[in-house]
Amino acid sequence: MSTEANRIAANKLEESLSAYAPTYRKLFKAFKSYPNFKQLWDLIFLIGSNSIKTGALHVDSKPEEILKEVLSSWPGDLLWKLNKEIDDPYQRIDIAKNICSILPQLKSEIGSDLPLAEELKETGFVKLNDLLDQQSLNEMIRFFRDGQYSAQDGPTYLHSVEDIVAAPHSLALATNPQILSIVKDYLGAPPTIVDMSVWWTVPTESNDYGAHIFHRDFDDFRACKLFFYLTDVETDDGPHIFARNTHDPTFCAKLIAEHRLPETQLGVLFSKDSRGIVWPIEQFFSNQISEITGKAGTAFLEATYGFHRGKTPKRHMRGLFQVLYGLIPYPNRLDRFQNVRIDSLPSSCVDTELSRYAARLMISPPNNDK
Repeated sequence: MSTEANRIAANKLEESLSAYAPTYRKLFKAFKSYPNFKQLWDLIFLIGSNSIKTGALHVDSKPEEILKEVLSSWPGDLLWKLNKEIDDPYQRIDIAKNICSILPQLKSEIGSDLPLAEELKETGFVKLNDLLDQQSLNEMIRFFRDGQYSAQDGPTYLHSVEDIVAAPHSLALATNPQILSIVKDYLGAPPTIVDMSVWWTVPTESNDYGAHIFHRDFDDFRACKLFFYLTDVETDDGPHIFARNTHDPTFCAKLIAEHRLPETQLGVLFSKDSRGIVWPIEQFFSNQISEITGKAGTAFLEATYGFHRGKTPKRHMRGLFQVLYGLIPYPNRLDRFQNVRIDSLPSSCVDTELSRYAARLMISPPNNDK
């Protein structure tokens, strides 16, 4: 590309990106690793300019094409760091909307499950029923009970993602049409399965630690998780605990006003993962907090941006299967699935465009040479 062509391309790029300047300012101003907006804008400009020079974009590309290319081409884990650094809840909502606007708009083959989706949006929690029949549930539990652990964290034993994907009915659960429909409506875009986890926690007298302390998850600008019990869970068996509505900054702001606390306390409640705050969460959100108990096979979706924690089991071992649905497959998430490759969804799954999109990180791309 000649010098004159470079200049024309650069001018076109700047003109296109300028249409999205408010979006970028929202995205970048709170990114503390960079001292000012200009450096971030220069980085965006450099990526976009290189994309034009290499032919990935054309000088007459539309602004939304520029934005999509830049979002997908950021070096390393810049966007992941942005997600972790930005803790203003209203800003995160705006960013999630901007990201959703450039993602594909796929339809759910079963239609929208609006009542449950609205419940998840409002409260951050929705219970699901009858996801697996008893035989399928037993097969899944037996697979993990008889399997090998890949890691240990104190009293918790974890399975590898390779084993989880290979487990009977795990992908059928993760791509369940009702679940994908609810999650799609909650996220505002088709979900991507960005992580799958299974772990067993043995009873211990130790104090609560780590994920057993109330916290918020920063897995994406908008995300939710499927929880599925592999054991019967009562109050002494380590139930999951969630504070409904606490994912919603408007609800939290209203509660702060009712307690006649300074408005600045909202920032404290949403600061990073909030493990370090000295607030008595149990007392302040006492009307929102509940333990989720139930038989093996109990399942629920949760917006884990709301306050939640696991309860340390004191009586029986607890087993849990979990799926994380998000908007963006960050580099560290891609690494989780690098050794997982399936040619297609197993026969136990409902094979649709939406389910293939959700599970695409583990499905091998087609071989055009065949």
